[in-house]
Amino acid sequence: MAFENVKTQQQQNNSQSEPYTGYISDLRNMMARVEHRAMRMIRKNDFGEFAGAAIIDPYAEYHPSDSMLWLELMSEARKISEDIYQRLFYVRGGGTVLIANPQFGFIFKPIVGDYGWQSQEFYDNEKQCLNQYAKEIMSLLAALGINNI
Repeated sequence: MAFENVKTQQQQNNSQSEPYTGYISDLRNMMARVEHRAMRMIRKNDFGEFAGAAIIDPYAEYHPSDSMLWLELMSEARKISEDIYQRLFYVRGGGTVLIANPQFGFIFKPIVGDYGWQSQEFYDNEKQCLNQYAKEIMSLLAALGINNI
């Protein structure tokens, strides 16, 4: 399922009990649960000895055509920083696809509506979590383009 309402739902759930601490902590908790489930499935199928850290595409069900590109992007991002990987995972899970671009390699394009971001404005706000890693992400997207265009 896409993560179109992760921040909004978490804020509503926490409004009675405690202040909202931010989407990054929510994201880390959610990713830990997803990765734990993925590792359980790998071990269940006797592939556990081959798996280090499981990397999954949280939006593959809705946009499978670029899933392998996202897996490569997130895998390379994780080599640089766990934080970059987690932020890319969030942006992808919200409903973002990769579009080939001759100048930049690939660019992000949000899917707005069903199974995607609730609005362009919401996406524009949420993608700001990538800003502090813009240089690294641009480099990763360029390398992805060299290898896949």
